[in-house]
Amino acid sequence: MSSAPVEGLALVRARDLHSRFSASLGTSPSNVWNFENLSGRLVEVSQHKPSGAFTLAANLIKHAQKLGRGVAWVAGTDSIFYPPDFSQSGVDLSRLPIVWALGKLNSLMSTELLLRSGAFGLLLVDLGWDWRINDASLGRLGKLLEVWGSAIVFLTRKTPEQASIGSLISLRLVLTRSGVGPFTILGRITRDRRHGGESQEKKVYHGPCGLY
Repeated sequence: MSSAPVEGLALVRARDLHSRFSASLGTSPSNVWNFENLSGRLVEVSQHKPSGAFTLAANLIKHAQKLGRGVAWVAGTDSIFYPPDFSQSGVDLSRLPIVWALGKLNSLMSTELLLRSGAFGLLLVDLGWDWRINDASLGRLGKLLEVWGSAIVFLTRKTPEQASIGSLISLRLVLTRSGVGPFTILGRITRDRRHGGESQEKKVYHGPCGLY
């Protein structure tokens, strides 16, 4: 049984939603939002309410998988992404192991162990609500990234005004959303230690009727 779309919303395929949003971020002047340019970096993607972070994560995972790099998802909260949406976006779920770490300490321990194995080029670490990570922990992870040419993307829930999870974060993207029908996603780079400066991209698009 199917339901009629809510008035003011357009029903689209998950892969179409993915391509619209990733295309807007891909036009960033420094063109940092692909796996190759994130290599060796500690990255944080922040959003206060659902604003496209998982869509961006799916795009990075797909890119890393196409390059033959191992990818893992470390779940620091009690929920994860919606698998059918990732599959529709082109992610090979059979090559995406999920570690249910639950909590900051378990998440950091799991991330370090995965990195030390040398089997993973990209780790997505969903930390949920605002946490802080000390420089010693981030420093160890950063050195392992340099050894293996890997990247870590921390996904956090926080307002744009809240500070990054740590001073050693190399790249931070803050996502915000406005509107209900067609809504606007603003992706703002607030820290980029490799390229310097700030930049932002804005995109208006329709989500599926279940998105709010």
